[in-house]
Amino acid sequence: MFIKKFVILMSATFMLGQSGLFAANKILSSAPVTGSAFRQGAWYVGGSLGLGSGLGYLGGAALMANAEYAVTNEIGIGGTIGYWGYSESINSAGYTTKYSYSIIPIVASGTFHLPMKVSNLDLGVGISLGYYAVSSSIDSNVAGFNYASASGSGIAWGIFGLARYFINDTLALRGKIGYGITVLEVGVDFRF
Repeated sequence: MFIKKFVILMSATFMLGQSGLFAANKILSSAPVTGSAFRQGAWYVGGSLGLGSGLGYLGGAALMANAEYAVTNEIGIGGTIGYWGYSESINSAGYTTKYSYSIIPIVASGTFHLPMKVSNLDLGVGISLGYYAVSSSIDSNVAGFNYASASGSGIAWGIFGLARYFINDTLALRGKIGYGITVLEVGVDFRF
């Protein structure tokens, strides 16, 4: 139990800074968890808006759909699929060039959920691995120039911290922060 508690406290410190150490220590208990917000056998399905990206700055917001299955009261496996579209037009001296990008991430994840004394709060840390399908195009009315489109599809990976606050037994507000598909996500999850 000591090693498990130590790993949890260090993860919270890493994700939340020095104040996370004290907050996690206060929330965690060696007593058995009852009425946990993360329950073995349950599904957590929802959607979110994401900002920022491990791919670098991209404008707009990502639309994300996620699902997670509680293998145990502390271990969840899941996946995320999303869409991120962005375009920009540059006008100069009567000429227009338009850049368009789209990214579709398909990612699997594993999450360790911290045992909590609070029955409506779920905190976790996790890792993700998947694939980014990226495409881009360039359109221009500049005569004599041909612009090539490009793609940068490849491996998607990330680390994250997750928080769910249950408003009632089935509906939770969800926040996620880390490095990966997005830097910050906010949304809702439903527990089934």
